[in-house]
Amino acid sequence: MTTSATPEAATHELVIRGGTIVDGGGEAARQGDVAIEGERIAAIGAPNTLRGRRILDAAGRIVAPGFFDIHSHADYTLLVDGRAHSCVCQGITSVVTGNCGHGVAPVTPLSRDLVCMNIPGWSTDWEVPVTWDSFGSYLEVFRNRGSGVNVFPLVAHGALRLAVAGFEDRAMKKGELDAMRSMIEEAMAAGAIGFSSGLEYAPGISAGRDELARVCEPAGAYGGIYATHCRNRAEGMIDSAEEAVHIAEHSGTRLQMSHFIRRPWAPEGLEKRAMAVLEDARGRGVTTYCDVFPFDYGPTPLGYLLPLWARAGGRAEIADRLGSAAVRRRVLGALGANFKAALEGDIAETMYVSHDGHDGAMVGRTLGEISKDRGEDVAETAIWLLARAGENFYTVTIVERWVEWDDLTAALGDPNFFIMGDGASGGLDGALARYTFTLSDWGYAPAYLGRFVRDMGVTSLESAIARMTAGPAAQVGIEGRGRIAEGFFADLVVFDLDTIGADIEPGHLKSVPTGIDHVLVNGTFVVRDGRPTDARPGSIGADR
Repeated sequence: MTTSATPEAATHELVIRGGTIVDGGGEAARQGDVAIEGERIAAIGAPNTLRGRRILDAAGRIVAPGFFDIHSHADYTLLVDGRAHSCVCQGITSVVTGNCGHGVAPVTPLSRDLVCMNIPGWSTDWEVPVTWDSFGSYLEVFRNRGSGVNVFPLVAHGALRLAVAGFEDRAMKKGELDAMRSMIEEAMAAGAIGFSSGLEYAPGISAGRDELARVCEPAGAYGGIYATHCRNRAEGMIDSAEEAVHIAEHSGTRLQMSHFIRRPWAPEGLEKRAMAVLEDARGRGVTTYCDVFPFDYGPTPLGYLLPLWARAGGRAEIADRLGSAAVRRRVLGALGANFKAALEGDIAETMYVSHDGHDGAMVGRTLGEISKDRGEDVAETAIWLLARAGENFYTVTIVERWVEWDDLTAALGDPNFFIMGDGASGGLDGALARYTFTLSDWGYAPAYLGRFVRDMGVTSLESAIARMTAGPAAQVGIEGRGRIAEGFFADLVVFDLDTIGADIEPGHLKSVPTGIDHVLVNGTFVVRDGRPTDARPGSIGADR
């Protein structure tokens, strides 16, 4: 709650008084006041020493930098609803979009109808027309619509490949590589912070390391980052780490390994050898970090099942194709035996539908349950779900177990891993009120701080906050954010460590977190007394 001070005594616009300050830099927590003027932190003082025209009483609360989500997929959903309820309600003030090679810009005539198949959350029910072409014009559309959080976008390799070759499964020609390099250079100049790849998905899976290294060079020239959903986190995990390091060294970028933990079926001990590759790179001067979200279930769009021939044409054409029983049988036959096996048996009972692209009737149910009701194999059910969604087939998503629990908890306590979301954004009302992508959408930050830090003690509160704020901000090259320090932007969260948490599970993805009292972005309240204000003070893109 805020109260008014006498005008004669006021020296600052707002003072957050008497909270426990965890500054994001790893320093020991301390009691104090934080003063704000405009968008910036003006002063930090001992408890009850700073005066302001407005006072926010933070006694008994933690005052921390707003959480900096280094791995988000809210590129499109934030365009749909910039209020970013699911972000701000859990204390997120900045997001890095464009991860895993998924993005919506730049766009060419070839890719204008394809980008909807390269990002979560695109639906005919809330479609935002693609009026942009360059990355800069995309950012302008974003700025005009407004955002409740700061948005720092990566250039997605998938968007670049779609722009020059669509989903073609082949090596790029010299002219196409030159065009991709020109696009990423324009994007970096316009405000992108780096380059991302998704090498388990089309179209990124078709790229070799030489292509990726060449295209990444302009990002390095601008001091950017290379973030990668690598090619393989099972038997090929070590080779994947070596490939990522090669690209970063060649391009002069900092390296961010997205959710780099071995798959549950990979041999034990494999991750130690892969991490040794990254440690060797650090020894050669490559700034290298990984990231992880605090759930053992993660998202998978079922559209990844479709072979490339089934993706030919635009969204309407693909939907018509999936409406044919003969085509569905052909798609089923194209699935590899290992993937079919992965969908069968007990594992299907742990694959929950997070969004069904249709009427929501399947959300929260498992593929196993649905297949039993329909009297068919699970793989057939997966293809049926895509067909049922029509043109929204790409929004059909499941959450499935992605990591062994011991590996997850080890990463959550490891200072080489930043804590991120890997989610999209949703709303308490409006177009996205019924949209959920994964568990992190509404609660990765409270879940980590409540369950893993407070209850399980995987790391100290100071270290946890640093890995959610200053660490990610520095890794992506954003100055003036992620710390409580004089002159820094006033991106702040005030929360109750005793009650912070998220009542979220695979079959129940939407629940407003507990314990978050106030959130400010650039000095403006986006959450006040536990309720979103719908303000949109976020900054879009890095300053160049």
